[in-house]
Amino acid sequence: MPIDPRFYRIASKVTSGDLATFLGTKTSGSTDILISDISSPARATSGALTFISSAVHDLGDLAGAVVIAKLGLNDLPKNVGALIEVENPRLEFSRAADMILRDITCDPESETISQKPNIDPSAQIAPTAVIEGNSVIGANVVIGANCVIKSGVHIGSGCHIGDNCTLSHCELAENCTIQAGVVIGGAGFGFEITKNGPVMVPHLGIVRIGKHVGIGANTAIDRGSLDDTVIEDNVMIDNLVHIAHNCHIGAGSVIAGQVGIAGSTTLGRNVMIGGQAGIADHLHIGEGAVIMARSGVTKDVEAGAKMVGFPAMEAGLYWREQALLRQMLRQQKKTKKKD
Repeated sequence: MPIDPRFYRIASKVTSGDLATFLGTKTSGSTDILISDISSPARATSGALTFISSAVHDLGDLAGAVVIAKLGLNDLPKNVGALIEVENPRLEFSRAADMILRDITCDPESETISQKPNIDPSAQIAPTAVIEGNSVIGANVVIGANCVIKSGVHIGSGCHIGDNCTLSHCELAENCTIQAGVVIGGAGFGFEITKNGPVMVPHLGIVRIGKHVGIGANTAIDRGSLDDTVIEDNVMIDNLVHIAHNCHIGAGSVIAGQVGIAGSTTLGRNVMIGGQAGIADHLHIGEGAVIMARSGVTKDVEAGAKMVGFPAMEAGLYWREQALLRQMLRQQKKTKKKD
């Protein structure tokens, strides 16, 4: 997915050769490719910078792409425009992104951030709210006290933003309700361990929120790392929920309070998650599945399944095992009394 120009700018005239020199290594292939985008391997096209740490089966057309890859990694496509091999691709990609990318929402001298926001006359905005330049506020939007709407954010018509919310690197479709204290679009919890401690990696996606979405108080939704975090239409999210970077929440899903969903996990349509459940990263929860309260999901869940426990298992099996365990304990107590 291309870098969103509302929030980011790519430095001009940086070539694959320049990047290899900056990283202190060499490149195989062309040294003259102008880097014009940053993308995940699945969506990388000509001129895009990406990285590959291990074997990847879902790759885009890498012809003309600049790829930072693990040294000695096998089965890389033959059509890579420029290949930069390093020991730690994720760390070197982070360094490369810092070199060529500018987050314009953090640059007060940016021409974009200095532009006036586009605010519909019907919008109601509290006097203490901060609306930065180049943002778009639709018709009949209500924005509460002490909110901060960062540069480039788009809020669709009819949305209601409660007090003390911070929205950055995101877009909201129509008629969303955001309760107090919500943070949308902050950088995800992604880092690389080095001998000098953890180093944060850049998060270059945004959060895309569909129509008629409800988000409870003090919930946090992180923006994507290379792709976007997506919340589809009619999703209901309770208070104190954390949705990590690159998650995709299917339409009509319901997520109760204190749920945590780790990065790059996808939920199908109409999934229901009970309070205090935790879902591990890079999983797929099938359409219509039910995750019962306080469950810990560590593997993919089939469509329509009902899961409970930690590690979560199919509910019918879980309750049968619990019943069997109680029978065994009762029998053990009877045996001890006889002895």
